[in-house]
Amino acid sequence: MNLNNIRNSYISENYEFLDASSKTCQDVILSKISKSSLSKNITIKGGVIIQHISNDKRRATRDFDLDFIKYSLNENAINKFIETLNKVNDGITINIVEPIQELNHQEYQGKRVIIELIDVQNNIIKTKLDIGIHQSIDIKQEQIITERCLQFQPIVAPTLNEQIASAAINNNPKIIELKTDTGENILVDKEQHPEVYDWAVNG
Repeated sequence: MNLNNIRNSYISENYEFLDASSKTCQDVILSKISKSSLSKNITIKGGVIIQHISNDKRRATRDFDLDFIKYSLNENAINKFIETLNKVNDGITINIVEPIQELNHQEYQGKRVIIELIDVQNNIIKTKLDIGIHQSIDIKQEQIITERCLQFQPIVAPTLNEQIASAAINNNPKIIELKTDTGENILVDKEQHPEVYDWAVNG
């Protein structure tokens, strides 16, 4: 996934550069949350939710507000939260780049986390998360942000077995039917199939 490509797609839709950068970070983080083991412990609020519901670029926000549900807000927990998001295999790494700040507003207490997102091309976008604790234990949420918000879906790297299978198919391998004797030993004609014979003998 290329952060610049995602941001440029929003700029082409007439988003301002900073709004496009924020929207890119929001989409990537929302995608990571939806794919992580903590998806049930996070609730999104504020301008991000309004903008995604309305899909109105005039409501674009540079703030990213979220609450933890039944999850600690201490620094170790926040670091664990970021580590969990980084386990999502999408080619984007999130780093905390400044000390975590306390937020002590009149009706809100939480933490501000300054982060940067880095893709495999070393494109970097910096943003901030304001994290609080949801006060209600019994909470019903609706899943209103889905993977469709991420325009550029991550390409998951194939496993080694998938790579080997793909290479074999692309090389149009010759299919040879092997026979076995009553002892389940492979019977191979050394003169007719020397490569298969060598594989059968030497592995």
